[in-house]
Amino acid sequence: MAQDATLHMTVDTTAHALVFELAPVTIPGGQMMETPARSMALPVDGWLQGYAVDLVDANGHPLSHNLIHHVNLIAPERRELFSPIMLRIGAVGAETPAVELPRLFGFRVRPGDTLLVTAMLQNPTAHDIIGARVIVRMPFASAGGWWHPISIYPMYMDVMPPAGPKSYDMPAGHSEQSWTARPAVAGRILGIGAHVHKYATALRFEDVTAHRVIWNARPIMDRSGEPIDMPLRTYWWRLGLPLDPTHEYRVTAVYENPTGHVIPMGAMGALGGVIVPDNPGDWPRVDRGSSDYVLDLHSTTTRDSSMAMGEMAGMH
Repeated sequence: MAQDATLHMTVDTTAHALVFELAPVTIPGGQMMETPARSMALPVDGWLQGYAVDLVDANGHPLSHNLIHHVNLIAPERRELFSPIMLRIGAVGAETPAVELPRLFGFRVRPGDTLLVTAMLQNPTAHDIIGARVIVRMPFASAGGWWHPISIYPMYMDVMPPAGPKSYDMPAGHSEQSWTARPAVAGRILGIGAHVHKYATALRFEDVTAHRVIWNARPIMDRSGEPIDMPLRTYWWRLGLPLDPTHEYRVTAVYENPTGHVIPMGAMGALGGVIVPDNPGDWPRVDRGSSDYVLDLHSTTTRDSSMAMGEMAGMH
């Protein structure tokens, strides 16, 4: 077992899974709190094939997923498809189920690759929750056999600029926030998911160059207007949708704020998915000197709540 002050890791050889456990924390009543960002060198040679996140109390009893604002899983030595920031390989919010890739696919890792784990927890009750622990399980397939999964990469776009805060002020009434970029390599999209906040009515992904809407998702809301689920669209059956590095792509979050006033840092819109690159060797190396990378690393590892509110991404 490897560990540091706040992150412990074990390898479940029976279930073929990596298990990460953040140190116990107290979630103050009526507040949000985040755990320190911590990284760990991976000991396996193989392919990660999904992830699941649980929150338990001091006695190991399950706590509600509604207490999870987000948990992010990040690969600092690799870069994103649409920007030079760190590669998000997974994310979980209150509405996110466990992610399990088909056995045919996996995210390639080698011994010594680093995983960075960040978490923000929320407590809507009036009572402190003492000793809460975040547990992340990541099943994997080992290398070395006669067969191995096809290597996939996560893709991530946010309606805000690549590095820095992901939440933004939500205007009263109708509003739309967008960001546009080109992918670094060609590939095929196998699946798309998203994350939005209260009063969102849609998250749209489009090929600007081809004047084509690829995906337009409407969140499933509860009676109070809180999103409880986002549709997940997969394209396995058609072997993926082509992604062209000569084209510009745009992600847009649409909100209808009925309150009559601005909601500070109340909105966000993030899209996550998986792609199969046409040529994995073309994927650019991370540039640690990039201003976006430097800002992303700084805002991820030395964060305050305004920087972290609502950040979601990854394979959801």
